[in-house]
Formats: sequence, C-alpha cells, structure tokens
Amino acid sequence: MKLSIMSLLVGLGSILFGFGPGFAADDARKIPLDLVYTTTRQKDTKDALPHLRGFPKPNFSGNLLPGKPVIFMVNGKDFPAALRASRRFVLPEADTKAPQLQAGEPSWVCAYLGSTGSIPPAYRVQSVEIDGTKVRITYKTLARSSSSLDYFSYFVWAPLGKLPAGDYTLELYDAAAKQVTATRKSKVLKE
Repeated sequence: MKLSIMSLLVGLGSILFGFGPGFAADDARKIPLDLVYTTTRQKDTKDALPHLRGFPKPNFSGNLLPGKPVIFMVNGKDFPAALRASRRFVLPEADTKAPQLQAGEPSWVCAYLGSTGSIPPAYRVQSVEIDGTKVRITYKTLARSSSSLDYFSYFVWAPLGKLPAGDYTLELYDAAAKQVTATRKSKVLKE
C-alpha cells in the first residue's frame, strides 16, 4: 500500500511541478517537423541540402567541423539568414561564447549532430520543443550495420519565432543513448 501511494505522489509531483527527465507535455510547445530544416534526408522535415552551397564541409580527417555535437541559437528572418548566422558556430575557430540574440527578431535553434556516412542515414530528428526557457532538440542515432564511405554532415535548423527576453538553456538529446549530448546557455536580450 505504501508503495502505491508513494508512486501516486511522485507521479502527481511530476505533473504539477515538472519533476522528471523530460518536458511536461502540457507546458512544452512542439515545433512541427515540417517547419524544421535538416540534412538527415527525412521525409517529414525540409531538405536543407540545396541551401548549403558555401557552408563549411568536413574533410576526411574531420577537422573542418566540430568532432562532437553542438547546439546553439541564432536570429534570422528566414532559413537563409539563420544558415548564414550559423557559420560562426561550426567553423574550426567556432565561437564558444554564449550567443546573445534580440527578442524582437525571429530566433532559430540549430544543431550539428556529427559527420559520418550518409547511406543509410545515421540520425533522425524526432522533435524540437520549447518549455519556458528550455529548448530541446531530440534526435535518435540509428543502428546501422554498415554505411557509405562518404563523410556526410548532419545539421538541424528549427524556427522558434520571436522569443521573450531571458536566459535560455539549449539541449541536444539522443533518444537512442538516452542522454544529453550537447548543452549551451543563450541569452535573448530585450528589444
């Protein structure tokens, strides 16, 4: 009897106060995947590949892009503007300072998942959510027995709209590994 009452109280605390590893489903705002640009070749997201002319590409030693996942936010009125603003976060001399954005301008959350073979795809974006000042991209590393020998870069860009001023926490979460693979603080300044 004690165990069931305790389970009920913990469950109620999770609902009322947001305890637990994930987002409270009622409080989070999901960005529809059909608005998200990716290089994952998913049918339910927009294809970013045609827009990547001039964007940094890895070489076979992997030293032109970061070796591990990266998440960040940028301002941009549309996808091409967000793409241009993203360059400084994925170049070899990547800016590691917390980015500052303007509250009156559209914001985008962006991520670099990694570089590996492209066929079959290595990653799948599952969701992009905003819960208060926490923004999370959830993706899944796909099981593959083999892959093509090209060195393909996996990116994500999701529009967040105009965010209120505040300090934001960004998380990149791998659902297959059940762990956060990258995090960053970002500040949205008042207009």
